[in-house]
Amino acid sequence: MALSVVVLSGCELYRNIRTDVPTGLLGSPGTLTIMTYNIRVGYGSEDPGVSPLILKDRRKKLPPIVAAIRSVDPDVVGLQEVLGESQARELATALNMNYAYVAHGGVAGWWGVALLSKYRIMEARGVQVGPQPAARFMLIARVDVGGRPMTFTSIHADHTATDASIRGTWQAIEKVAGPVILIGDFNTVPSDRSFDLLKARFVDTAVAIDNESAMDALRWETFEDFGRIDYIFVERQHFAVQTVGLIGREHWRTSDHRAYYARVSPL
Repeated sequence: MALSVVVLSGCELYRNIRTDVPTGLLGSPGTLTIMTYNIRVGYGSEDPGVSPLILKDRRKKLPPIVAAIRSVDPDVVGLQEVLGESQARELATALNMNYAYVAHGGVAGWWGVALLSKYRIMEARGVQVGPQPAARFMLIARVDVGGRPMTFTSIHADHTATDASIRGTWQAIEKVAGPVILIGDFNTVPSDRSFDLLKARFVDTAVAIDNESAMDALRWETFEDFGRIDYIFVERQHFAVQTVGLIGREHWRTSDHRAYYARVSPL
């Protein structure tokens, strides 16, 4: 059965709060640094296996997450398992970045996904990509990257419905004009055949190049004892992948996920 796509829209989904918006690409030469990070509601890596639903009421540790993001200095960050807009705003303020946030639907409305950007966010909307009752929403944001509009997503697929989530993601971005970058926790490994739907248009940045940092990202993966489930996909015709990697080991315990980043050059 096809997934019914529900769209939320409106300016209330994003806030441009950065004090010094860049007018061109910040990377040299001409690169854009993208990160994906499941922050586990800001709790850290302790108590493995405990549901974020329980952890949301425990003490949060956001400064280590801020430090982990700063260590890579990304231009755009897709965050998952964010405990409400207030947590997204707190991280964005600490990092001097603009932000957008959308909550999941149904019984999962207490958390959501966010996007942080050094560049001005032009618009943002939420699209349902998972079935009820815990309907997952992905965030789709249009960002002005130095005068060039680009679309970024933040996705957190339901691990019980990854196929539906990936199909919902494709339905949501299928007709979006490029350049498009997909960021998120897809909650499944690279061999999942559901990804075939995306591969004609997008490339998995982690396998787009062959260097030491890419090999480390593949070797150590992004979710301990499970595999690589966090991805950055870029459109083949709009981006060249320069390098990829994981955050430094000193930041690995800030969440049960290891943040992953890619530096790409717009074509």
